[in-house]
Amino acid sequence: MRALALGVLLAAATARADTASLARELGGPDDAVAEAAAGKLAQSAEPAAIAALVAALAEGPPPKVAVAALKALAGKKDARVVPALVERAQHRSPEVRKAALAALAVAPATEKRATAALTAALGDSDAEVRAQAARGLGDRRDRSAEARLVKLMEHRDMSAAPALAAIATPELAHRLSEMLGQVPDPILCTTLGEMLKRADFGPEPIRVEVVRTLSKVPGIDSTAVLIEYVASTERDKNRPSRLEAQKIVDERSRQ
Repeated sequence: MRALALGVLLAAATARADTASLARELGGPDDAVAEAAAGKLAQSAEPAAIAALVAALAEGPPPKVAVAALKALAGKKDARVVPALVERAQHRSPEVRKAALAALAVAPATEKRATAALTAALGDSDAEVRAQAARGLGDRRDRSAEARLVKLMEHRDMSAAPALAAIATPELAHRLSEMLGQVPDPILCTTLGEMLKRADFGPEPIRVEVVRTLSKVPGIDSTAVLIEYVASTERDKNRPSRLEAQKIVDERSRQ
């Protein structure tokens, strides 16, 4: 037992020494070495590893190193993490902002600061950053951002489509059906198509409503979505929404 205890203590001391060494490399002048150190710290169970990553970010490292540190912090359940991510979500570098938002997307669902930062980023000047924010909100299935996402859609931003589909309720589906002609057809069709892909979206009368909305949109965008929906529901051929979609596709193919 004594030998075992000594072994545990030795292993802990070695881990702490390794973490301290990696922390020095993370703050060092060689960006490649610093990036590698961030990756190794991400694998560490030592509390000091998170402290090292947060401290490195506070020093304002080069964007590549900051991105590596942010990726290392993603998914870490520590009180110091979210504030560091939120601050970097406003960084001057778009790449750093995107990395911070990607990490915030996997923060605990109860973490409102993460949702607030993602929602705010929907107004970012960079299209890729906006897309990352929308993706994160969709992944979190947080409906509090619905109004901002609809506004983004109205501004002809395609990144809103998958996020809106991910949080869609029957009420939102009905609201979007009333926006026909107010937003570009490709964005509306993509949003409605992504809704139909969700196994948990419904009930069935709402699916039928979505299909009928798509039927009112002329052109290839709506046809492609309907064809894809018919193909994806091959095992449920009697589903009313599928029958409706098949009917529309058949009618269009004869035109």
